[in-house]
Amino acid sequence: MKYKIAIVVSDFNKEITSLMEKSAEKTAESMNMEITKKVHVVIEGQTYHDIVIVNTVAQKLMELSLEYNKPLGFGIIGPRVTWQQAENRAEEYAKRAVKAALELRNH
Repeated sequence: MKYKIAIVVSDFNKEITSLMEKSAEKTAESMNMEITKKVHVVIEGQTYHDIVIVNTVAQKLMELSLEYNKPLGFGIIGPRVTWQQAENRAEEYAKRAVKAALELRNH
């Protein structure tokens, strides 16, 4: 049986997020998961927006997971990382997010 998943990808810092998107797709395929929906969003800003985004998204994902009784993986890099750190982590964080969703699904 194929598990269905959705992926949300930020178009901000697309050089990094496109790596994550490809890694998530590859991981999902290797784990017999079907991506039924993919949503691209734009997150832009200055100063400490990354901290606000991470905290807000983490809180909302937890609420949605509980409300709909669905597992969610969380593949946001940061906050406060350098470009090099983001590049180094992109593929692995995407893999972990997909694997986490499947592992939570099985529990």
